[in-house]
Amino acid sequence: MKVNYKDVVYTVLDEKDGRVYMEDEEGNEKDIAESTFEKAEEIKEEPVKRLTKKERRKKAEARLKERIPFKALYDGEKYVDDITVTVNGTNYVIRRGITVMIPRFVYNVLSEQERQKAVAASTSQKFHEQYKNKEKQFI
Repeated sequence: MKVNYKDVVYTVLDEKDGRVYMEDEEGNEKDIAESTFEKAEEIKEEPVKRLTKKERRKKAEARLKERIPFKALYDGEKYVDDITVTVNGTNYVIRRGITVMIPRFVYNVLSEQERQKAVAASTSQKFHEQYKNKEKQFI
């Protein structure tokens, strides 16, 4: 049981011989008389409400549909065309160089694309280095 005694939260460890033995959140022990303990306020802990599978799914879907700001790079040379993202048959066109509000799931697709590009570049670089090393062996 947890109690508030003199603005400190204690956990009651034991009650015997007219004394109450308690411990605060830092592990410091304290014992007081039962008559003094009666002045302490019991802290009611609210039970944690567990969400059902359906509620968790709704919450996740709402988060994915939430719109967030996104600004695609525009450099006037290589990155000039709009970005088109297709998710479940729906096309989203994102203009470069201006901040637009896009659904989080579209942002996740763009982030995953960038991550995959980085992995592909790293793998390509490793194969290139392996090829160069093997080429030196034969020359």
